[in-house]
Amino acid sequence: LVEARKTWRPFFAAANPLVKRTLGKLLDHKTGKRMAQSAPRLASHPRKRAQAQRARGSRAMTPEAANAAGVTPAGTGIDGIVWNVLGQAYVPLQVSDASFAWHATFPSETFVPPHIHDTQDEFIRVLDGTLDLVLDGQQMTAGTGDLVRMPRGLAHGLFNTSGETLTALFWATPTGHLFDLFKAIHNVADPREVVRISAEHEVRFMKPVKA
Repeated sequence: LVEARKTWRPFFAAANPLVKRTLGKLLDHKTGKRMAQSAPRLASHPRKRAQAQRARGSRAMTPEAANAAGVTPAGTGIDGIVWNVLGQAYVPLQVSDASFAWHATFPSETFVPPHIHDTQDEFIRVLDGTLDLVLDGQQMTAGTGDLVRMPRGLAHGLFNTSGETLTALFWATPTGHLFDLFKAIHNVADPREVVRISAEHEVRFMKPVKA
């Protein structure tokens, strides 16, 4: 974590192979949608039907349905999208002008370098695993069930150094250009290009600090 804070060099070196390896068999790399998978025919009983649906993996829900009153079933995302952001998997769950929520999977040794949202407050509920972070210059750790609060304007970097896969629920308010940003950087293998595109969507990455 300390070394990652000092320089982005390991991040640049690791990014390309991570993108190629992660979710390669599960994603349509042109659309970002999960590829069709075989599944058993849905049963008539509600409980068995729900179990069969969960076995199918991520399912599609329209943005309108995602904002209506109700329950979003486990494994369901907006339009079946799974974004591959430098080896991490983001599944959008809800989006409106006011807020944007997504499920994130961080494989071990992946991270998001320190950056700033000038116009958004961001939150993370750790679902499973351990997340190391740097928030406003302070090193912190969040475990399963913990909530991370990241007010707008404060630099924060996220790191999975646990050796295990991390899953978390993220949300930001207001949405701003964040949904469009993830769409734009899906499968972009060059971190420098991710930084450039992010700046066009109101997310500023901090310059690497020389050791």
